[in-house]
Amino acid sequence: MDSDCVVKNDRYSTVVQDPYLYPAAHPGTYTAFFVVGIGMWLIVLVLLFVPVSAPPKLRRALTAAFLLRGIGYIVEGVAHITFNQGDGLGLALAGRAVVIVSLFLWLALSTGIGEVLLEGSHVLWLTSWVISFLFLPVALTLLFLFSQHSTIVGTSAAGVVDLYWASIWCGVASTSWIRGGTGNAYATAMLTLAASGSIFLAATENLCGPPAHASCYEGCFMNAGGWYSLLGCGLCLLGHLFAVGFWLLDPVPMDVPWPPTTWEHFFTRKAVSPSGNGHPAPTPMPGFHA
Repeated sequence: MDSDCVVKNDRYSTVVQDPYLYPAAHPGTYTAFFVVGIGMWLIVLVLLFVPVSAPPKLRRALTAAFLLRGIGYIVEGVAHITFNQGDGLGLALAGRAVVIVSLFLWLALSTGIGEVLLEGSHVLWLTSWVISFLFLPVALTLLFLFSQHSTIVGTSAAGVVDLYWASIWCGVASTSWIRGGTGNAYATAMLTLAASGSIFLAATENLCGPPAHASCYEGCFMNAGGWYSLLGCGLCLLGHLFAVGFWLLDPVPMDVPWPPTTWEHFFTRKAVSPSGNGHPAPTPMPGFHA
């Protein structure tokens, strides 16, 4: 067909169908999203059934986040294998929107753990909470407003949120190091790797993704057919999988406080000590377990 691209490299040539006309034109892309989606569900099973005394609230919240993110990736994979880029845009947008919702959970977890690490920095964490709640409507608006570039919007958001999660986990790693543990330091490195995978996808979408078909993938440095997606999604999946594994091997006794202590500081009245002297009653450090 005239719309097909013949992409040549040093060893062989590859014929790539136009993804805007044919479903499943990029086998690397739908394979990547199915793999990363199923991998996210595998992490859910690890969180549910591995018998480790990890903090319960954090474990449940991570389970929900990985479950939603896996659903989003699977839906996008279905869109790529069933429809062309035009007909499947609505389904792909639905999958990316589910991923955005899961990212909000990671933002909330990051800010909650940050409150435990830097207790007393109420203005900092109030600002972070405001940004976290603005993230969801802003990201979803951008996703649908720039629907033709929604892959870049979604993967960029995932990369930024994963970087924030990694930066917060660096503080968890320092707490773990004080206790003699090293697993969370490796977990921080793995989360950075996961973020790099999503950022890689965003950076290479116009070079190797469907938009590059118009130029027959002239600027793509990998095999055409969406195989760049497999690299980016693979880095994301491996990063999160190993990060959870290292965390479960070194579970710091730190949980997410709920409701957040910053909310209580700004929006509720301070408790009064039983002695009636008007001074606030001392409260234990949130998120830590004896």
